[in-house]
Amino acid sequence: MKKIIIVAVIIALLAAASALLIKNKNNAASAESGVVTNVVMSLDDGSFSAVADKNLTQDEVDVITIIDTENRIAAMLAELDKINSARVNIAVDNSSVTAVLDISEELTPDETDGVVKLIMMSLDGIEKEDVVIFDQNNNVIFLER
Repeated sequence: MKKIIIVAVIIALLAAASALLIKNKNNAASAESGVVTNVVMSLDDGSFSAVADKNLTQDEVDVITIIDTENRIAAMLAELDKINSARVNIAVDNSSVTAVLDISEELTPDETDGVVKLIMMSLDGIEKEDVVIFDQNNNVIFLER
């Protein structure tokens, strides 16, 4: 099941990257002002990562990087006991993170703390108060306000 999800994520990333490349290839004006050169999607330890490439603006590279980071964190979370799969959303300004976990059984307080720390250590500037975690039924697992 995890392999199917990973394959689906890879396919989605490839489709998104292709759409961005096609869109920007047809936009010559964009290529002349403020674009990053040489953007490539590369396979790195089983997941795709974005590197600065042709005809993408810095904003587009930043969005691809956020999506890549979300997928990497989700993949790490899905490897933990009791977590079948995970979806992670990082705010565009990196000010907060929301994770939705498909869990097989309730997480202990120590396990929840470990998930929060994994998320915090994966992103610069994220504190406990910036992390919210739900289960697959939209029950709050972690919220510190």
